[in-house]
Amino acid sequence: MFASASRATVSIATKMSKASFSSTTAAASKKVAVLGAAGGIGQPLSMLLKLVSCAGDWSWSLAPRAMMDCRGFDDADVVVLRGVPAGVVTNAGIVKGLVESCAEYCPGAVLAIISNPVNSTVPIAAEVLKARGVYDPKKLCGVTTLDVCRANTQVPGFMDAVDEKKMDALTVRTQFGGDEVVKAKAGAGSATLSMAYAGYVFTENVLRAMDGEEITQCAFVESTLTDAPYFASPCKFGPDGVTEVLGYGELTAYEKGWFDKMLPDLKKQIQKGIDFANN
Repeated sequence: MFASASRATVSIATKMSKASFSSTTAAASKKVAVLGAAGGIGQPLSMLLKLVSCAGDWSWSLAPRAMMDCRGFDDADVVVLRGVPAGVVTNAGIVKGLVESCAEYCPGAVLAIISNPVNSTVPIAAEVLKARGVYDPKKLCGVTTLDVCRANTQVPGFMDAVDEKKMDALTVRTQFGGDEVVKAKAGAGSATLSMAYAGYVFTENVLRAMDGEEITQCAFVESTLTDAPYFASPCKFGPDGVTEVLGYGELTAYEKGWFDKMLPDLKKQIQKGIDFANN
């Protein structure tokens, strides 16, 4: 979490935690497609999204591996891409194939990438869209909402932390909270419900922004905030996707230490995705 930016992030996360599971917005009906709707994340995510009143037209893909032909998703306003719970090699191919179809059948859609690792799959999607001549940085987002939700649960601890050892423990728990769920399930599953909720919150906010509401939420997007070509930070959303990428604020010495550790690895993950897409 970052110093002055973290206050804004905490505010965003607090609003998320209070969100109801129904929308009262009188929005024009939007077409939403969920790719990978049959999995542990896809099922609850789809159920939650059905409660969004401004999403009146739905398309579903149960198996992301098989559904590379997206003709049923033509002219979708938002496409949520969920791969499989695996590493970059497996999801890289899935994301690449799905985005190729999206580029053909719904090139104007906002793409919400949930497939891990987002640091690599978002660059893969960008390269595919660039090759097809339909890349719009405002409409390509990596969903980082789960990280915000987890950070929000740790806010009291961060506020009370008085030494670096406690801060380290809270930071690691925020980063790797999903590991606790995997252990609790004895390897039989992962943090599917929390990811589904995070995807629901992100997608509903995108739809609300399309209807004219002023929405600010975090996302992994093309960015000039650092020397990495993509970065996660608060973003303003409007009818056409991201309207402004906001800064992360002034860092404390402690935060700067974590930032400096993170950035080289982030750039490597981004480049790995770019290389995969172009080879």
